Amino acid sequence: MLDTIRNLQPQIPLIAAKPVKAKIIRAERVTPITTGGLVSLPRDAQWRADFTSEMANFPVGMHDDVPDAFCHAMKAFTTARDFKTPELNVPGRLVSDQDQLEQEMREEWEYENNSRIGDDF
Repeated sequence: MLDTIRNLQPQIPLIAAKPVKAKIIRAERVTPITTGGLVSLPRDAQWRADFTSEMANFPVGMHDDVPDAFCHAMKAFTTARDFKTPELNVPGRLVSDQDQLEQEMREEWEYENNSRIGDDF
């Protein structure tokens, strides 16, 4: 896919991203960005309704490619780990690898414990 986009649109800078956690965990990590009002969409964009519908139906909707790509993009804008290469500057606040690892471990622990709590009901 990357090669196809690079051939069709060489002006678009692309970064290959290797998923490191489940889609739902990646989505939970960027939720504060959207709920905090830090993301906006063009009001007159033709794709806006489809985008918001697919995002709203995640993770139970028929498709999850758009939400997953969105989560990767938001992570790329907010962290350096897993996306930043030494020769590439990624916009946003950069987090050290150690801080990011600690945050991921905390979030994974919280996710697992919250899932267990929900199983009891």
